[in-house]
Amino acid sequence: MKKINVKAKVPMKVFVEFNNYQSNQAHSPEWVFYWTQFMSNEKFTFPCDLDGNSSKQNFNILTSKFGDGYEQNTSVGINNRKGEWAYKRMSTKDEILQIKAFFDRHKGSDSFLWNSPLDGEVRVKTDTSYTPSQVGGMIWTISTTFTQVFYP
Repeated sequence: MKKINVKAKVPMKVFVEFNNYQSNQAHSPEWVFYWTQFMSNEKFTFPCDLDGNSSKQNFNILTSKFGDGYEQNTSVGINNRKGEWAYKRMSTKDEILQIKAFFDRHKGSDSFLWNSPLDGEVRVKTDTSYTPSQVGGMIWTISTTFTQVFYP
């Protein structure tokens, strides 16, 4: 398998087509499978404020509960811990517009790299919404939630 080192948005496409499938039927069926996934190696470099930021780590486990109160737990998958981080930034209108443009460019679904204050570099995507609000004058805040994602 060949590795590709990229620094921009790269569409990863898988296209599989079974055409002219030979069978005993009068005509050959056509099967088409198309999958597109966008993953960006762009890094979000705007620091978060020290106040109002938090992290939540969720574990993916299976639990079997028995009638006598006994329960058995096991972890699921190789990436069974998934993080969420509340992001908040107070800055000038110009910087908030840059952050807003970054979020808009990634559309809430495309992942990017970010340095978590506690966990280091992680691949995340934004929540389905972000909230810019004016504090006063040219000072604004923007907040969202980053959710960790995993890719092969």
